[in-house]
Amino acid sequence: MSGETIMRAAIVPQPGRIDLVEVPEPKYGDYEARVEILACSICSGTDTHIVSGQFPWHAYPCVLGHESIGRVVEVGPAVRNLRPGDLVLRPTAVRPGETLGGYNSMFGSFAEIGIVADAAAIVADTPRGETPKLPPFATAQQVVPPDFDPDLAGAFITFKETLSFLQRLGVQVGKSVLILGSGTVGLSFAFGAKLMGAGPVMITGRRAEPLAAARGWGADYGINVSEENVAEAVRRYTGGRGADFVVEAIGDWGALQDGIRAAAEYGQVGLYGVAPEHAATLDWSGTPANWALRFVQPKEEDVHQLVLDEVRLGWVDLHRFVTHRLPFEAIREGFDLVTSKKATKVSIRIR
Repeated sequence: MSGETIMRAAIVPQPGRIDLVEVPEPKYGDYEARVEILACSICSGTDTHIVSGQFPWHAYPCVLGHESIGRVVEVGPAVRNLRPGDLVLRPTAVRPGETLGGYNSMFGSFAEIGIVADAAAIVADTPRGETPKLPPFATAQQVVPPDFDPDLAGAFITFKETLSFLQRLGVQVGKSVLILGSGTVGLSFAFGAKLMGAGPVMITGRRAEPLAAARGWGADYGINVSEENVAEAVRRYTGGRGADFVVEAIGDWGALQDGIRAAAEYGQVGLYGVAPEHAATLDWSGTPANWALRFVQPKEEDVHQLVLDEVRLGWVDLHRFVTHRLPFEAIREGFDLVTSKKATKVSIRIR
């Protein structure tokens, strides 16, 4: 790496290992800005599945991370909507499909330096009739207020994603929602559904403690899948109707099977979790005559200002999500906390 400016990044050389290594700093283009990454949280789903070798689109060796925040230090000549000092979400050192110093991208945000794109400028400068060539994450690389706590970025991103997913699935006031999984993401879904006025909100899990805690996050009922039949419990809580909306939040085909059997007539079953296998055999015998299985892509940028306002007004307390704040050097400890279920959200402070 002679002649190159180097930085540290967290990489997965092979399943089961996380290393801090030196890599070249990424270069930024005319419509991009160079960012000092301040913090990146550990995603209890994607990141842990990449490390364990269970993520279906893995490409080792790779740079981890996607729940990041950074401060702009330099901007390209065509940038008009970002300026030095801005705090921006989701900076990445290496985007999907690219490499950095021989390392692939598994979203690439656990690094000291990243880049963000000025999506609005790219769109504005694209000739009429042509499709803007936006890099991955560009529309989600949004500015937050200057007093935003970097350790809350991961929680903020997670809540935006889940709230957007619920909106795009069609969740409405007074409609019942079943959330499959009571981890960090499941809790975020429960909170978002209740904030949207849904009810009853039901959540599944295998352990009594998180199911009990889920009531404080908006769940009206917890269903222990080790002790109860999910479909029977849901119908008991919904007067025999079933769930109007089902969210599969953990990437488990068995959970999805439970969900489709618990759906109401004309129920909507949305896939959020990413299962290790792309193929599954589902048995829909005994399900309603009319229901829909949907692959829903959240658009967190659409709810950015809404969630900022909800945080400002005190309706959403992001501090509840963050249980641990650790330095970059302790990233392995952070993953241990997440995988052992001893943490909700772990923020890794990079600067």
